[in-house]
Amino acid sequence: MERFADEVTEEIYWTRFAPHLDQHLSVKAHKILGPLVAARGLQDVGIFGPILRFKNAPGRLGVEVEGKWHLTFVWVEGEGPFEIKFERH
Repeated sequence: MERFADEVTEEIYWTRFAPHLDQHLSVKAHKILGPLVAARGLQDVGIFGPILRFKNAPGRLGVEVEGKWHLTFVWVEGEGPFEIKFERH
């Protein structure tokens, strides 16, 4: 299982920016991605706000970045988040 689900999310993690995405959104997502990738318990993820569960995406959790923009992921107990994706819900 890969840490990031797509290249855009990985680019935001490494550089703070992504093409075709508003700068303020990518900067906010970047601020969350660092601690999210380092998290090893769901309580670590909870510092960003409520942990969301999506009805249309069973097994995926998420945290809000802004409005309908979220960082979603699959949680692997003891290892942390995988398949992290910046997306609109």
